[in-house]
Amino acid sequence: MNLKTQQPGDVSRRRFWTTHEVALLERLYPDLATIDVAARLKRPLSAVHSKAKTLSVKKSQAFLAGPLSGRLDGVRGQATRFQKRKEVAQ
Repeated sequence: MNLKTQQPGDVSRRRFWTTHEVALLERLYPDLATIDVAARLKRPLSAVHSKAKTLSVKKSQAFLAGPLSGRLDGVRGQATRFQKRKEVAQ
């Protein structure tokens, strides 16, 4: 097995969460789009999703009911959905 040992001057890409970042995540995540939270924290989207899940932080009902949630309400996106096949007269 060839494991690379860390040399002096090597920079680890992993960045630990500070208490300030965790507090900001807990405050912003429920009501903002995750991409906006990630931009504010200067963290990858996957890191924000993962940390929110670890902390059991969820989106608020108000956010999930709003247009930014991306959920379909039966009206949004209707114009671009597949249409039912029309009967062909024989």
